[in-house]
Amino acid sequence: MTRRARALLVLSALVSLAAAFRADLEIAAVGPGVYRGHVPTRDADFAELRRLGIRTIVDIRGNTPLASLRERHRAEQHGFAYIHVRMGFRPLRDGTGDRALAVLADEANYPLYLHCELDRDRTSALVAAYRVQVQGWDIPSAEAEARDFGIRRYFVGLNRYVRAGGIR
Repeated sequence: MTRRARALLVLSALVSLAAAFRADLEIAAVGPGVYRGHVPTRDADFAELRRLGIRTIVDIRGNTPLASLRERHRAEQHGFAYIHVRMGFRPLRDGTGDRALAVLADEANYPLYLHCELDRDRTSALVAAYRVQVQGWDIPSAEAEARDFGIRRYFVGLNRYVRAGGIR
């Protein structure tokens, strides 16, 4: 294994472990019955979601099938409905944004808790589309909120999705 490959392996392991060591979920309200935040991993995280009255956890991670399977098991153990709808990094091209937005906009799932891995890129893009298409926000305001939550510019497909208001 090359030095660079080892470094990337160590870095990816550290990033995946970081979620387990944070203090809380950093939950933010998006609208009535819709919340966003980090991946729930600890019993205390699920207890906090229960305290808020959350019924459904919506996971939009697209590249962590084992972590999503583990989360489904934990969520169901704690009495939550769990929906995994994969959202890619090019939602305008692959249509994954439409599927994720349909789940987010379905009030039968409320109150729900939405997350990707870091509550940063995919979640911010999807919430921006929700703000525009469901809540009637203008695109510049939704884009500014996505930036405030830390969506990274190098995810070009997600940023295009935000600038389009999630409309293909």
